[in-house]
Order: sequence, then structure tokens, then C-alpha cells
Amino acid sequence: GMNFYTQVKTVTASWRQEDATPMDVQMSMPTM
Repeated sequence: GMNFYTQVKTVTASWRQEDATPMDVQMSMPTM
């Protein structure tokens, strides 16, 4: 539920800070 969604947003923010490539994000993020 919301807990999972919040965790995804937090992880995504961390990836952006570390300049992760969009491909890495797409492979790690579940398609909603």
C-alpha cells in the first residue's frame, strides 16, 4: 500500500541524487 509507495519514492530520490541512469531506474522500478 502506501508504505511501499513511500519507500519507492525514497529510493527513487536516492537514485536521482547519485545520478543513476534512467535505464537502471526502469529496470529496478516495478511498472504500475
